[in-house]
Amino acid sequence: MRELRRAVEELAAERGATPRSLGRQDKTALVRKLHEDGHFDTRDAAQVIADLLGVSRATVCNYAR
Repeated sequence: MRELRRAVEELAAERGATPRSLGRQDKTALVRKLHEDGHFDTRDAAQVIADLLGVSRATVCNYAR
């Protein structure tokens, strides 16, 4: 999970923001990038990402589509 948290923070930093302060489009792009990179293979990854972004797990799953 530490690697997942680091990935979220690094992707947000590339956009000059914290994960929670990202806009909807940036959060969607971040979640899709994490999905492409295989981070969703980890157990409870969607919930960890949701907690870091300040959204629900269902929202993260919708963003990943």
